[in-house]
This record gives sequence, C-alpha cells and structure tokens, in this order.
Amino acid sequence: MKIAHKFEEMTADKRPLAPHLDGTGLRFETMDHGEEYPDTMLLAIKLTDAEGRFAFTFRSQ
Repeated sequence: MKIAHKFEEMTADKRPLAPHLDGTGLRFETMDHGEEYPDTMLLAIKLTDAEGRFAFTFRSQ
C-alpha cells in the first residue's frame, strides 16, 4: 500500500470545539430526498454549527 500524504497529528489546540460544550448553536435539518419515492431513499440530515460550518449524514429509513 502506498501512502499519498501523511497528515500531522491533530493536537487538542487544533480541534474546533463549541465554547460551551453543550451544543448551543447547532441546527439539525432533515432534507427532502427521494422526490416521488421518499420511502425507498436514504434520509439526509444536515448539521450546521454556530459558525455556519455544515456536514451531511445519510441513513436508511
């Protein structure tokens, strides 16, 4: 196996954390997915933090 890039260790000072550590400012949003066949598609959830960064997750229903 060939390593393309070796990343530096993620030290505690480089990890973004919520200042209150209680989820303040987090928003969860379910996304329309599947159009006319919603029961056969994955559920999409968007998570946005207080700074506007977001991530998507998908799971089967």
